[in-house]
Amino acid sequence: MDELCYIYNICGIKTGEVFIRGNSLSEEEYQLVTNVWIINNDFNIYLM
Repeated sequence: MDELCYIYNICGIKTGEVFIRGNSLSEEEYQLVTNVWIINNDFNIYLM
């Protein structure tokens, strides 16, 4: 099953449109992406 993602404008506001993850966006379209880093006391880094 394909993952649908919201499309945002340059101000971070949803446009009301979606796209299938992996497809290209046009020059004025953006997607929200986050990274999570967990670092323990031994300074091991776990990426989620």
